[in-house]
Amino acid sequence: MEFDKTKVFTALNADEVQVGSKVIVANDLQKLKDNVNNNNNLGTISKIKNEGEGDRFSVRFLEGHEFSYNLCFLVSPPEKKKVEYKIGDVLKKDTEIAMVTGRHISTNGILIFLVGSSWYNTKELESWEKVEQEATE
Repeated sequence: MEFDKTKVFTALNADEVQVGSKVIVANDLQKLKDNVNNNNNLGTISKIKNEGEGDRFSVRFLEGHEFSYNLCFLVSPPEKKKVEYKIGDVLKKDTEIAMVTGRHISTNGILIFLVGSSWYNTKELESWEKVEQEATE
């Protein structure tokens, strides 16, 4: 892959990178250039830390390991996932878990109601994940 400085993100512009983006990471510029040229250290952004942190990019790798870095090179933005939740689905966002208890189709699109919460549009639900439920006897 060819190094392009317009795809480099630092602590200054970290908020411009979306969680779920595929990135190549390093903690110094020379190592970042080497990693990009050799297609090394490719991972997925799992979290952008606050401005008080030095290594703002939390990155998860295929092996399941997660580390933080202060530089990243954007390979690709996150794939847009199609939000199709039905009543009874259990959703999770960070430490919050809620069940879908309502669904409404309006002129503004599909709205989903989460128990103990409120109505969400499909854009707001992109950051939620469906929790697979285990079968009970």
